[in-house]
Amino acid sequence: VCMHCGKLLLDETNIGMAQAIKIRDPKKRFNAVWAVCKTKMVCKTDIAEESGNELNPNRNNNPATTTRGGCGHTQPTIRRDGLKLWGTWKHNKSFYENEQPERRLLTPSKILNVLKHISSENCLKLGFNEDYARP
Repeated sequence: VCMHCGKLLLDETNIGMAQAIKIRDPKKRFNAVWAVCKTKMVCKTDIAEESGNELNPNRNNNPATTTRGGCGHTQPTIRRDGLKLWGTWKHNKSFYENEQPERRLLTPSKILNVLKHISSENCLKLGFNEDYARP
């Protein structure tokens, strides 16, 4: 889940994600979604389609071609140190090589804010029960 917008880092267009979402057992589904998404470090934005495509009668409007609308922010690697969670954001390749990655403490209020931004649809995709897993 993106730390800024609360969206899943992958959508159904990824084959591994599509297979993970089809798993019926919620625990196994969560583990499968996590295994697919753990290597994604950027919340990808989708390139907007050209405005001339509305007039194209051959274009199909199936839900698999809809955009997911990511925010484009980099995601941290999260490490636990005792009872604290630390997020380390690696810089883009355009920065200097000797520059250290940014390391910040993830407070419970920040984590709660991230959990509140997860949509009901994404809760079901992750394998959470919407009635009991909402903060």
